[in-house]
Amino acid sequence: MGLRATALDGPHRLSAREGLVRSVADPRGSLLLAGAVVLAVLLTWAMPMLVPLLPGPLAFAATAVDLRSPTGRPAP
Repeated sequence: MGLRATALDGPHRLSAREGLVRSVADPRGSLLLAGAVVLAVLLTWAMPMLVPLLPGPLAFAATAVDLRSPTGRPAP
């Protein structure tokens, strides 16, 4: 839900409610984001030096899931 909230575009505010709505509307995307979080945890466990770098790929994953979802923004 938190990753969904970070991928919101401009007029939306960073809100847990909007993240929850998007998580419920796209369960496959939520599973993809859960997989990204699990992978980030495993990378942190294996190589703790990567901790400062992991928010970037997680934000990228949230944005990519938001763009592929039917409830996300329209494709250009």
